Amino acid sequence: MMRYSLMKFFLLCCGLIFSGFSYGQRSSYTSQYQVGILSYGPFFKDAGFTLESFHGVEFNNRFALGSTLGLDSYRIEGDERYWILPISARLVTDASLNPKTRLYLGVDGGYGFAGLNKEKVENQRKVSYEGGFMLQPFAGLKFKANKKHFWSVSLGYKRQHFTVTEEMRWPGGIGNDEYGSKYTTAYTLQRLVVKAGWGF
Repeated sequence: MMRYSLMKFFLLCCGLIFSGFSYGQRSSYTSQYQVGILSYGPFFKDAGFTLESFHGVEFNNRFALGSTLGLDSYRIEGDERYWILPISARLVTDASLNPKTRLYLGVDGGYGFAGLNKEKVENQRKVSYEGGFMLQPFAGLKFKANKKHFWSVSLGYKRQHFTVTEEMRWPGGIGNDEYGSKYTTAYTLQRLVVKAGWGF
């Protein structure tokens, strides 16, 4: 149910973005691409990485509203690597510090899909994965490269829900084609996010 509510929210944000073109206010298309590290803290324990693209509409050269698509790699308790595909709506605001540098603050809210993690079936055991809600506030700096383009660095906090489900099939007996016991581990992944990139 939450997944469908988030998708409705995402579609509503997209509608607001494109409806902005029909009004007289100054608006322009903006895009940003970043790569970075997901870590527990400054020591980069169990570090993963993140890729992200943002596409939206900038209003009055200060506020921007749009959507993001990313790819996140997590390590949980030193275990194997897990993959999340986050799709979110983003609100961001800029403030000029000087003619070539701008401070920006923003927040992403959406859903992280876990479909890139292949379901495992081994002997009498099956392991499956499910994503969940994602929230990411952040702050950063934009450095003007030329009239249209900029470089960026940012620091943020990402909170991602992720679930691992393990099912065991009863060996032998009646109903041995069905999985009997089921164990679910729900994670709230919290990471420091350091990113760098460029945009226009």
